[in-house]
Amino acid sequence: AAAEVAAFEDEFAAAMGVPHACAVASGRDALCLIVAALGIVAGDEIVVPAYTLGELLPLLGGRGIVLVPADVDGDSYNVSVASVRAALSPRTRAVLAVHLLGAPCDVAGLCQLGVPLIEDCAHAPGASVAGRPVGSFGVAALFSLEANKALAAFGGGVLATRDAALAARVRAMLAGRPRGEWPAMKKMLLKWVEEALVRSPMYAPLARLMFGGG
Repeated sequence: AAAEVAAFEDEFAAAMGVPHACAVASGRDALCLIVAALGIVAGDEIVVPAYTLGELLPLLGGRGIVLVPADVDGDSYNVSVASVRAALSPRTRAVLAVHLLGAPCDVAGLCQLGVPLIEDCAHAPGASVAGRPVGSFGVAALFSLEANKALAAFGGGVLATRDAALAARVRAMLAGRPRGEWPAMKKMLLKWVEEALVRSPMYAPLARLMFGGG
């Protein structure tokens, strides 16, 4: 019900230290909504970690956005301020930083670079830096609620932001979508099929076919 979703969004926003949260279809959906709400278009550049979920990159590259890799630290596998700074150019419109496997990157330092920061918190709900929740530093953050994530709900995601105007643009985009509901059992069965596929020897060639970008 709409009232239950709204209550969840309010509680999620409070827990993550931001004033606005929007329930969305997935973490990937949240990323696409953030990029659209920021007005990032074909030809613009986004700095991304050189090591990240490969499935995210076609979502952005398919829009004509130029993805510029920033090297990752050999210990944390997260980007550093120095590696991101080296990847910036006059065409950079945003930086996508991942808190990989729940370990926060130097998010406070990245915020000092003067470029809108998108936090990928798919692995990191509840993580914090100096007592401040990750997801509350950048212009917006994405969270995943998939079954294999730290905060699981058999699918879905959340977009969190401190920016009221960005939240309003996202809600306007969501309002224009057709709505549909999947019973929980269907979601569970789909997730079990997905997990079985990912763990099978067939996943690697299928992933290359689906996400290789040609």
